[in-house]
Amino acid sequence: MAKPNDLLENPHDGSKLQFLVTSAESQGEVVKIQVWTPPNVPMPPEHLHPLQTDAMEVIQGQMRVKIGGQERVLSAGQKIVAPKNTPHQTWTDGSSELIVIHELRPALNSEAFFETQMALAAQGKSHPNGVPKDFLQFATILNENYGELFVTSPPVPVQKFVAKVIGGLGRLLGYKGFVPFPSQ
Repeated sequence: MAKPNDLLENPHDGSKLQFLVTSAESQGEVVKIQVWTPPNVPMPPEHLHPLQTDAMEVIQGQMRVKIGGQERVLSAGQKIVAPKNTPHQTWTDGSSELIVIHELRPALNSEAFFETQMALAAQGKSHPNGVPKDFLQFATILNENYGELFVTSPPVPVQKFVAKVIGGLGRLLGYKGFVPFPSQ
């Protein structure tokens, strides 16, 4: 499990993620990460957190953000919050590296999700937008993080079915919902 200051790097696209505050450190109140994203790196699909707020602060570069259907561009020093259950998506806007700090409240299982996402990316087992290539692996991760994160399409009931039924099958077949990042 992640510890404060752990830095996870994706050798395939140059992105990095550092844990600034972990769930254990904050007694589950928050997980805080800093993310470095080079220009032209595909970002995760539009998604929502039913139980969490996602506060974002741009440290460097420009970030295009879509929250609740409204788009805007943020620059260094600007902040925005995606409230619970609000669809949002971010991506690098411009030709320079984007550095953003995310705070997810409450922490829930977010740090394990981020570690798994970066571990699979480092192993070449995910698409450029961070979604695992293996559908059973993806479903098992959804099972592990049930109800904490949904993409905006397909419909949430379909995702819940995939998480419970297919993710459960993935577990039976030996897939893990948490994949630790390789030790440095």
